[in-house]
Amino acid sequence: MTRHRASLLLFAFLTSLGPGGGGRVPACEDRVTIQEAAPRSYVVQRPGAPFAIPREETLVYEVFIRLGPFTSNAGTVTQRTAVGPYQPSLLAGVDKEDTQGLETAHLSIHAKGGYQVYKLDTLIEARHFSRGWPRVVYRTADRGTEKRRREVKFGVRDGSGSASYRGDTEDGAPEGARIWTEYQTREVPADTLDMLSSIFMVRTLIDQKEQTLSFPLIDKLSLWQVTLRRREEKTVEVPAGAFEAVEVLIQPEPYAGEEISEKKKKRFKGLFGIHGETRLWVEKQTGVPVRIQGDLPIGFLRIGVDVRLRSYKGTPAAFRPQTKK
Repeated sequence: MTRHRASLLLFAFLTSLGPGGGGRVPACEDRVTIQEAAPRSYVVQRPGAPFAIPREETLVYEVFIRLGPFTSNAGTVTQRTAVGPYQPSLLAGVDKEDTQGLETAHLSIHAKGGYQVYKLDTLIEARHFSRGWPRVVYRTADRGTEKRRREVKFGVRDGSGSASYRGDTEDGAPEGARIWTEYQTREVPADTLDMLSSIFMVRTLIDQKEQTLSFPLIDKLSLWQVTLRRREEKTVEVPAGAFEAVEVLIQPEPYAGEEISEKKKKRFKGLFGIHGETRLWVEKQTGVPVRIQGDLPIGFLRIGVDVRLRSYKGTPAAFRPQTKK
């Protein structure tokens, strides 16, 4: 299952970044703040640093795995954003008259790949709403060899942060089918983010020229404190071109007071590529990810993972490869 495991590492790593915040950076000659970018992006205002969701952006990555001298293509990951009219029918307790002029932002990552008889086809989505509860609905769906669904809804309700989680199960379902479990609910900080949305918090780090940025993140019903750390700059070459890039480290720890088992800690670290050094390289003006490199331990082996940007559309004007001399 080498290719499958490598594809999962890439997919999980990208979603973990994502997922809270991002700043939009236009052309260098016309640089604006996240707040000023509102007419062109969906700006998520929150107790912590804000982030902006591009109106229509598509990033396609190729996933490669390396074992010794051998390198193989393991699949692709496609990240998309879209902003459209507000959808009040999705939320309860919001008057339609109060939603005129509001919008809904949609984020998605689609991972496809496989090895021999195993097929990976996973979709992760997050929707951001401007009013009511939930403020965010985060869903994952595995549609390949493995089939499962998960959903987390969260936001501020009755003056405090609240999250509800449910998965699906075969128990009690007709043969060959799966049904939703009951929701489980817990309190969360008001500035909590999901994994997919946190991809864009890296862009906020770059936009605000910060060295570090920290925020709470929810994974199912577990809370983590994620810290982004800015490091060195260098030119990074990928199929989409050569980019001036900044390295960003992602460091997750259990949220203060959170009791998380050692097993879950190890799983989450794998999600963020903390088994060995993982490097995220983002274009230095915009924070758009161009390359992710890391190691995946499988038994006594250490598989290298290399994720490279292949194509892009709808990115900020400042996002462009270097001009060939």
